Amino acid sequence: ELVIEESKGFVVSDVSFPKLEPGQRESMQFSLNTPATPGVYPVKVILRHNSSSAILEAREITVIPPPALVVQTHLGWKATSNAQNVKVLLYDKDSLVHEFIDLALKDNAVVVPGLTNVTPGKRYRIVLVIAGFLPGQTWTSVKETEALVAIPRLLPLDFNGDGALSLIDIQAAF
Repeated sequence: ELVIEESKGFVVSDVSFPKLEPGQRESMQFSLNTPATPGVYPVKVILRHNSSSAILEAREITVIPPPALVVQTHLGWKATSNAQNVKVLLYDKDSLVHEFIDLALKDNAVVVPGLTNVTPGKRYRIVLVIAGFLPGQTWTSVKETEALVAIPRLLPLDFNGDGALSLIDIQAAF
């Protein structure tokens, strides 16, 4: 059994114990849910079997609040842009991590609070989708507190809503 002592809100799950021979070294995998309150927590990871226990690790873990994402752009040729029903997609390489819908672009900025399940310092692809405009995207590293992302001006050329400039869009324009 894998136990977190002095946990104060930490929960261990999905423990995978490898089969080991004497003297063999192997990695153990588990999921760790953190407390909702940011702070520094002393933690001991203990392996228990019957009445025996062994401390695997004793350290402090710092829980930080989820960072916010601020996406800045302009719509078409406007100096100040506002829009409703904005969608922000966050990708780790080609895997969708988050899809935020029904957001608002206000004064050229979309604020996405509470980015969970992201690693500070890691690069992610951010895609901004607004109806009638070609989507914009960029790559950025997420910071610990707030990530400010500038996406190039979105062009109002997506008349059929497929997210790409196509012959149908050009025909619809004329």
